[in-house]
Amino acid sequence: MPQIAVFVLGAACAALLTGGVRRYALARGVIDRPNARSLHATPVPRGGGIAIVIVAGLVHAYVALSADAPRALGVWWWGALVMAALGFLDDHRPLGTRLRLAIQLAVALACVLATPWPPLVPPLEVLRALVLAVGVAWLVNLYNFMDGSDGIAGTQAIVAAGVLGVLYTRGGCGAAGLVAAGLAGASLGFTWWNWAPARIFMGDAGSYYLGFQFASLGVAGAAQGCAPWPLLILISPFVTDATATLVRRMLAGEPWFRAHRCHAYQLLVRGGWPHQRVATALAVLCFTVSVPLACLAAARPGLGPVATLIAYALAGTIWGAILRRGRALLRE
Repeated sequence: MPQIAVFVLGAACAALLTGGVRRYALARGVIDRPNARSLHATPVPRGGGIAIVIVAGLVHAYVALSADAPRALGVWWWGALVMAALGFLDDHRPLGTRLRLAIQLAVALACVLATPWPPLVPPLEVLRALVLAVGVAWLVNLYNFMDGSDGIAGTQAIVAAGVLGVLYTRGGCGAAGLVAAGLAGASLGFTWWNWAPARIFMGDAGSYYLGFQFASLGVAGAAQGCAPWPLLILISPFVTDATATLVRRMLAGEPWFRAHRCHAYQLLVRGGWPHQRVATALAVLCFTVSVPLACLAAARPGLGPVATLIAYALAGTIWGAILRRGRALLRE
């Protein structure tokens, strides 16, 4: 019951706040103007994701301050706010790629090191910290890369965080489940404004925050004894598209660090799919593949690795099929 109330209230508050952020963006000229890499033809205000940061951040703070909350929740709350602030600055005055990545890695590493983990021999502890920090930074950036079509980033967040909240609560990770419910509700409120035709874009503040928060949910869940498989499965569409596209561009010798329009969802839009159809297709993929497999992994933890492999194999197959159909677009 608390999760449902948080979800509904979070959605209402985020919807109201997004409207205010839109007025601010229009007044301050915080506008996303179309360029050669855009999927839009008209200028649209950006930065609406700050509403998600405020609403979900308040829920996260409330849960983190409760007496029985795991320490990891408080640590990652601070990290998420720093990441949102970094994105906010980037929305107003773009930062250099190297500086931005350095800050992301530093914040991720600080949160990983401040999280209580089962002890390992020193070399393995160092390796664990480095791998997790790189993984967190990649999740932040991939969510930013995937935020390029109306409604798609919000849809992924609503489904992944909403289902994760239910699974965590049923699995005994109530604190992390409540944070996830707040994140899902806030994402729904924002997506009401971002659905095609978008009246405001999320911006880096929102995408950085969402990527980091999904990492924090994985850590907080692990701190409460919940396996990471459901989370990895639920975000598999975004992880697959972003990672596979990056690897393909690197292997092809392309300047992978530059902005492009080669993600699967971008190829669909460039191929004639309306933005709302792409977001709807993502929702269908989630509810027919990701959600059932995540529920299986939560109910039968021993099958978690297998269910995760199946989710990514299916997502990879779909990515490959879209890539084959969009080869002509890739050569443009």
